[in-house]
Amino acid sequence: MAPEPLRLQFYTKRDCPLCEKARDAVERVLRKLGDIPVDIEYRDIESNEEWLEAYKLLIPVVEMDGAQVCLYHVHERRFARRLKSAWKERRRSR
Repeated sequence: MAPEPLRLQFYTKRDCPLCEKARDAVERVLRKLGDIPVDIEYRDIESNEEWLEAYKLLIPVVEMDGAQVCLYHVHERRFARRLKSAWKERRRSR
């Protein structure tokens, strides 16, 4: 049985240049690591009071399985290493 995909939550909002740059970086990394299954959910903080309160000055934020992995910027090499490590661990623990 294959392990569950990694789950990413990307907190963003409209008209956010940093968010656009981070989203491009995340998508580049995901394309490069095409063999790692990832479900990504883009969350507009302005659509949810709880998210707005939690992230209003922090975006963009990327979380993996509920743990923060990127804040403000996505450092592509670090992000890729984190995804690879998480996937390796998930496969090992199944």
